[in-house]
This record gives sequence, C-alpha cells and structure tokens, in this order.
Amino acid sequence: QRLEKILREEVALLGGRSEHVFLGGLSQGCTAALDIYLQLACKLRLGGFVGSVGFLPRDAMGFDNDEGIEELLQDEVQRERPV
Repeated sequence: QRLEKILREEVALLGGRSEHVFLGGLSQGCTAALDIYLQLACKLRLGGFVGSVGFLPRDAMGFDNDEGIEELLQDEVQRERPV
C-alpha cells in the first residue's frame, strides 16, 4: 500500500504520464520492486522495470503475482514495455 501510494504520487507529479515511471532494484530490492511492478504495471500503465540479481516472485514463496504476470502478458501495451 505504501509503495502504491508513492507510485501514484510520482505519476501525479509527472502530470499523469505513468509511462515515464520505471521501477527497479538490486538483489532483494529487485524482487521487492518486481513484486510491486507485477501488481501495478497494468493498473498504473508503468513504463517498465529494470532489475539485477533478483528472482521472479511466485506464490510458492509468499508472493501473489501469478495473476499479475498473466495480466502483463495479455495487455498489448504493457507486454511491449521493457522488463
């Protein structure tokens, strides 16, 4: 919830141009950022994701993002954005 609020504030600062907002991180930060990206990329129309030395968060690890991955793959705009 906190990160979603921050992302919404950043989008507002950019005048609604959410495609200019990218998430990223390194190691644990990569996984945390990817978790949020998978939850919110389609909803907020985020620009993309850059990460290194992380892992794909999955339900078996306590993350609830399988639907987020499917949503990204089905969204014609979001699936073309860099991840």
